[in-house]
Amino acid sequence: MPPKTSFTRDDIVNAAFELVCDQGLAALSARKVAERLHSSTQPVYSTFASMEELKQVVLEMGRDRMLEYGRREWTDRVFLNMGVGMLAFCQEHRKLYRAMFLANDQNKDLQESLISAMQERMTHDKRFELLPKAVCDKLLERMWIFTHGIASLICNGYFADTKLEVLRDMVDETGTAVIKDILSKAKDGS
Repeated sequence: MPPKTSFTRDDIVNAAFELVCDQGLAALSARKVAERLHSSTQPVYSTFASMEELKQVVLEMGRDRMLEYGRREWTDRVFLNMGVGMLAFCQEHRKLYRAMFLANDQNKDLQESLISAMQERMTHDKRFELLPKAVCDKLLERMWIFTHGIASLICNGYFADTKLEVLRDMVDETGTAVIKDILSKAKDGS
């Protein structure tokens, strides 16, 4: 009898994560994860109460990975790095991005936790440290909408092969205009 091979929770999560990155969320099944592990489905079912639980862990892992991209120093500006990181993540992980944001409307908690982490990250941008939280939140909301729009187009192939530098410049130009507009309105009290 061959020795029993055991798999850790991390082994299973990593196999599921790679599966979603390669094939999308619809491909996530115990059978396909087991195939990646060269195993039966038993380790998957004994480690996770349901495939829904495993899916949530994979999506949270995607969120954490996306936040890592947003912390990279793509430029000398923290806020711009967040947007560039989001687009770089999307370019490299289209199917995962689609699973996180475009596959269904059940990931609201995931998106809210991502936005909350980005709000905290914004506090590290010296340009915004004296601004009221409401103004910073509005800046983030506007740029989230714009950047998420570009990322959605990347997922659909429109900007799929566009160089990251071009996308960075788009986000920078729009971000500069949005920041000026919101700061002007905040100064005027409107």
